[in-house]
Amino acid sequence: MDESQIFQIDSIEANTFYQEFGFAHFRSGSSSFISIIDKCFRYYSSAEKNNINKNIAFRSADGRPKHIIDIFRDKNSDAFSVFSTKVVKTLIKRNVSPNERFIFTHSKMSFKQIQSDSNWQPHQDNGYKSEGDIREGFAIFICLEDMNEENGCLHVWPGSNKLGLLPHSRIIEDKKTGDNQFYVRDLPKHINPKSIIAKKGDIIIFSSNTIHQSLSSRSSSNRLSLIAEIESFDSLKLDDYGRVPIFSIGSIRFLEKFLLLLKIIYSPYFYWRLIKKNRALTMLIRKLRYNFN
Repeated sequence: MDESQIFQIDSIEANTFYQEFGFAHFRSGSSSFISIIDKCFRYYSSAEKNNINKNIAFRSADGRPKHIIDIFRDKNSDAFSVFSTKVVKTLIKRNVSPNERFIFTHSKMSFKQIQSDSNWQPHQDNGYKSEGDIREGFAIFICLEDMNEENGCLHVWPGSNKLGLLPHSRIIEDKKTGDNQFYVRDLPKHINPKSIIAKKGDIIIFSSNTIHQSLSSRSSSNRLSLIAEIESFDSLKLDDYGRVPIFSIGSIRFLEKFLLLLKIIYSPYFYWRLIKKNRALTMLIRKLRYNFN
C-alpha cells in the first residue's frame, strides 16, 4: 500500500489501510463542507476578538498556549457543526461498529504560535491516560487551512499502532502553570515518521496508539485545526472535562444521563474546576503533583 494515499470519504479501502498503518487521510469534494470549514476558520482566526481564550491549554515555556479546549460547548463556534456534517458522520460510521454508540471524549482547536516554540512531542494519545482508561478509539483531525512542513504539519509513525502502549515520560513546559506534555521515551527505530501534507478541509484519523507529533510553524500560518477523539460508550463514563459526554453516534438515555449527572458530583474534575478559580491554590497543587519548582 502507498502510505501517501489520500482517500475519498466513502472509500471502502480506507478501513483496511487504517488497520494496517494506524491512520488514514481523507479528502472531501463537498463544497458545503468547505463552506463551514471557512466559517470555523474565520471564527478561530479572531480568537481575541471573539473572547474565546478562556479555555486555553497546553502552554509552552513562554506561556503561550497550543489549544483551545472543549470547543463543542462553545455556542458561538461552528466546531460541533463541522463534526455533525454528513462528511464526518460518513467517515466515522465506516470505522466503527453500527451496533454501538460512540462519544466524543474531548474536542479542541489546535494551533501554532507564530515566532514561538509550539512543538508537540512524539506521543500516543493513550500515553496521556491512566492505566484503567486505555482507549480503543481514534482521533479525528480536520484542517481549517492548508497544512505543510512549513506551518507545523502532523507527523505519524505508520504501523506504530500495532506496538501497543509504549512507555511515556512527562516534560513540564510552563513552570508558572505546570502545563506539560508526555512523550514516547524510546521511539521505534524501524519506523520512519511520515509528514502529512494536507489541504483545507482534509481529514486525518489515527488510532489512540499511533505515535504522532507536530513541529512549530516557520511561516505566517497558525495551522488551525480541529481535533476530537471518540470511543465506544460501553459504560457510564464522563468525558475528559468531567461532564456528560456529547455523542458522535447514537444518543444518551434518560437514566444514563441522570446517573452521569450524579457521577459529576463525585468526579475530581468537578472540584478541580472550583479550585482553578484560586490561582495560588492551583499552582500549589500542580507543583506538588508534578514535583517542579
